Amino acid sequence: MSDKNVPNEANPMPDFEYVLHMIYLVLGKWFHSLLRWYESFFTLDQKDQFLVYANLVNHYRGKGKLDKAIHMATKAVKIAPTGKKEGVQKSLAELYFLVGDIAAAKKNFEEVLKAVDDAEVKTKLASIYSEEGNLESAIKLYTEALDKNKKDHESMFLLAQLYDKAERSDEVITTLKEALVLSPESISYHQYLGFTYESMDRHKDAVPHFKKVMELEQALANQ
Repeated sequence: MSDKNVPNEANPMPDFEYVLHMIYLVLGKWFHSLLRWYESFFTLDQKDQFLVYANLVNHYRGKGKLDKAIHMATKAVKIAPTGKKEGVQKSLAELYFLVGDIAAAKKNFEEVLKAVDDAEVKTKLASIYSEEGNLESAIKLYTEALDKNKKDHESMFLLAQLYDKAERSDEVITTLKEALVLSPESISYHQYLGFTYESMDRHKDAVPHFKKVMELEQALANQ
């Protein structure tokens, strides 16, 4: 490169060729830095790689890019350190459920339950069993989950409906009463309990719940 291209007092403005070479130099340094950073990922230990994948799972899920989140969660599960696999595999199962791959969701939820006793996983797996018509397995899981979380009245209501499908009316009533203790203003619970009593010809027991339904509906209409 000739001296006339270099900026100095006599030639204060560099020419195009000088600027272009400077740009090439800067871009070259930037590219090599980027390449070193990219290569460094593959030299991270397994624990750090897991953290990267786990963070990307949350990032993509938050962005609604569920297929990418599943891809990252699958990688994270394979290299998860002791005590971390169950959490990320639970996330993987939830992602599969969200995209409608119920078989994959079921498989991963079942694997999580082999390792940890998780009430939330049990309720989600119970809902899958219920949809499959596997009532007894669903009832078992809901019951076990409620032993750990006795205030989950929504799961109680779902359990009561399963008891109803299994024609176990006494258990429907017991479970709905427990749910109403926790949520006494629930129209759905009172209504279902009223219909259950009615189906058993227990009209006197049904009446108070139907009255309560009308009171609650009227209160909502007046708001």
